Amino acid sequence: MAPARITKRSLDVAAAFGIDLAPQPHGLWEGAFVHTTSSPNESYFLRAAIGMSGGALQGEGYLSPDATGIHHIEADISGSVDGHRISFAVWVRTEQRSEPFTCTATLDARANVIRGTWRHPCYRGAGCNCAGGGGKFELRRICD
Repeated sequence: MAPARITKRSLDVAAAFGIDLAPQPHGLWEGAFVHTTSSPNESYFLRAAIGMSGGALQGEGYLSPDATGIHHIEADISGSVDGHRISFAVWVRTEQRSEPFTCTATLDARANVIRGTWRHPCYRGAGCNCAGGGGKFELRRICD
């Protein structure tokens, strides 16, 4: 017998009864956070072990200016999952950044891709007139 397929209709019916049938992925995720609110556009690469269970999202990994990860900053990730909607914060482990990157995203139907937008506050301190920055991101689950 083939496994049951979770459809939008079955998710809606389950949600009406307070049951979460959305996939609960865990594993190693990686992808780019592209900075679209500054010039020139910069990007950060994130690789992290992320788990999702019971409506919570937790993880840890690193941010790097490129995919090599040679120069990186460790990061903690925490947030929430509501069906396929995800919101989370990426806390960079440095003394300079006391505020997290905030992310709002969607988990694809196969639970292998997270796509969304991100924002961060200004880190330059008093006297800077920027409103921080942000952009788009995509994370892909590369293994369980």
